[in-house]
Amino acid sequence: MSFQNLQNAGGNRSLRSSMSPSQDVATALFQINIAVATFWRLVDAIGTSKDTPDHLINRQNTRQRIMNLVKETSAKLKFLIESDRGCNVNSISLSDNEIAFNEVIIEERGQGIKKIQDQIGEANEIFKDLAVLIHEQSVTIDDIGQNIEAAAVATTQSMLQLSRASKTGKSKASWCWWVLAINVFVLVTLLLVPIL
Repeated sequence: MSFQNLQNAGGNRSLRSSMSPSQDVATALFQINIAVATFWRLVDAIGTSKDTPDHLINRQNTRQRIMNLVKETSAKLKFLIESDRGCNVNSISLSDNEIAFNEVIIEERGQGIKKIQDQIGEANEIFKDLAVLIHEQSVTIDDIGQNIEAAAVATTQSMLQLSRASKTGKSKASWCWWVLAINVFVLVTLLLVPIL
């Protein structure tokens, strides 16, 4: 069984049916680890150029796949616990040492299964926290987008006002030159009339 088969399809069904329940649980946990690592990689890309609508869909699909894997693994763990208990009933004829040894193994498995269930619960909490963070970041990103749009509108309006001010300044300057020229002409005429 290759890594790619485990990641993409969850392994070959015929191989999975020939596995023992404990191997099946171990395979499921391996798949969960792969999916969580993939999800973290997708979360790390939030806010970058890779953060596209397709990226969001991929994150949601990966999250859903993890949740399905967790549910399947939980069911497999429960089956494994029940099958271990069933083995105890069928093995009455075992010697006292074998019974004690088996009880220790069952206890260790039970503790291991409980630890795995706790870790799955923690992973679920992490996903919930990530969902809250992603939602908060999307609100912030929306606010930034609105601010950019408002800045673009304000920039366009200021360009129009600067253009108007420039035209008004030019017309006032030309008006001042005309008044100065007329005043100079009148002054020169007044000064030359008494001389002539």
